[in-house]
Amino acid sequence: VSTVDHQELRGGDVGSGDSIGYTDNYIDDDDIGFLKMFYDFDTSATGYGELGDINGSGVIDLSDLFIATGNHTEEGVPPVYNKAAAKDNYNATLKLENIPDLVFNGDEFDVSVWAHNVGDLKGYQLTVKYNSDKYTLIQTDEVEGDFLVSGDPSISRTVFFNLDDRKGKIYVSSLLGKVKSAEGSGELLTLRFKSNVDGETPNIMLTDIMVGNSDNKIFKLADAVNMPEDFMLRQNFPNPFNPETSIRLQLPEASQVTLKVYNILGQEIKTLVNKNLDAGYHTIRWDGTNNIGLKVASGVYIYRMKAGGFINSKKMVFLK
Repeated sequence: VSTVDHQELRGGDVGSGDSIGYTDNYIDDDDIGFLKMFYDFDTSATGYGELGDINGSGVIDLSDLFIATGNHTEEGVPPVYNKAAAKDNYNATLKLENIPDLVFNGDEFDVSVWAHNVGDLKGYQLTVKYNSDKYTLIQTDEVEGDFLVSGDPSISRTVFFNLDDRKGKIYVSSLLGKVKSAEGSGELLTLRFKSNVDGETPNIMLTDIMVGNSDNKIFKLADAVNMPEDFMLRQNFPNPFNPETSIRLQLPEASQVTLKVYNILGQEIKTLVNKNLDAGYHTIRWDGTNNIGLKVASGVYIYRMKAGGFINSKKMVFLK
């Protein structure tokens, strides 16, 4: 198989042992390793571009990996498409689960990525976005869940898995190979983070989500955002406090928000927020000063939030 015909794909045979560019008519771990090494490269930059660019797109991409892993351990075969058995993933969603409501400096917490309503899942690719100043990814191995391999009890791991943490963005891809695909719902992976901040809800999201089926068809799914379902005003932390405290609020939709501090006589002391805020989790800090910048006296204060028809108040104590 010395020439490349993009009309008759050869299914991932890009090397022989350690020798890239010398095909052996067998698709093994060496071939998968080559595609992993040059994944997302322009074919002209690899030196062996046409060998890895199975679908002729000009880039070694997810589709190339699907074809190659579908033929893993096969010899002298065309790409596996399994069109008769393929189902679609139009109703599939990926979601973040188990995100804690509140974390403090030094806390370790796990966040899971789950697939739901999957019709035919042979692999996926996604990006996890997080604030690397506030959180640190501390576990990068043994993170795969068992859902992707659930269609075939004879296997315990995927053919291809890659995780690349780039300080705020985690690029993850996993491909099953030629065994039976996954169907239904289940856990894809779990990531462990460490918090570098006090009293916040982790803001983590999934973007650039793509899943593939037995026909090597790629489906792009909607982003998954950690979004609150209800309006809520949280208790400030720390409380009592000096010199500063944090007030957390959550919005299920973009809203005009006011957040004000009053003394026990009902007199306004400080306007902390008076503007439109995006849906999500917000942390507002108060440094114990009034509207003209002077420190307030020790005592009990009330903070009140209004967003649309939602109104709520809580007490806090400032100590000098």
